[in-house]
Amino acid sequence: MNQAAIAPDRSSTAAATFASATETLRSTVRWLLTAAAGVGGFLVAGLQLTSLGSLSLADWRLWAAACGVLVATAGVGYVIVRTSQILTNEWIALAQLSFDDFQARLEGAMSESALLQEIEVYKHELYAHVAETVHQLYQRLIQANELVRAAPSEVAVRRAAELREAADNVVQYANYYETRARFKALSRQLAYAAIAIVLGVLVFAYAANPAA
Repeated sequence: MNQAAIAPDRSSTAAATFASATETLRSTVRWLLTAAAGVGGFLVAGLQLTSLGSLSLADWRLWAAACGVLVATAGVGYVIVRTSQILTNEWIALAQLSFDDFQARLEGAMSESALLQEIEVYKHELYAHVAETVHQLYQRLIQANELVRAAPSEVAVRRAAELREAADNVVQYANYYETRARFKALSRQLAYAAIAIVLGVLVFAYAANPAA
């Protein structure tokens, strides 16, 4: 039996679209990481620290300049750490989504997870043709895989492939949603960090170079 012919063309599924969108966001984050580290490093490296030698410990300008350096350096470090966290965030699996969905329904309420609520909104585009809930989708996928191992008929293989496609849709959308949410938060955080870096550099420049 040619299982490849039975399985759906995943390149044309929603999963492929979400996977591509996620990779685009991650590529943008990698570019931001490189650019931020380069620009921030250039700014901090350009600080004329030798000019601090002319200031005494009792001079407020010395301490103001030191604070400026610390703020600018901390801003650069924060940018690098936050962008790196997006690139290393944990991959969301269907089992995790199923558990969260099951726990919420067990308590007789809709999940408070924004991600699960979003998946519920778009379920007819993701998995509703094979299951009513994410938890049911996961359970049916397990059963289908077990059936294929026990009796690999054409019907069983086709059913398992259909469920895997739906599961892939959900997983890829979930990870796209999380990456997009983190990227939006990162955009705001980078703006604040950029302000801190610029202010730090300006404070240093003013304090370390007193007017003649």
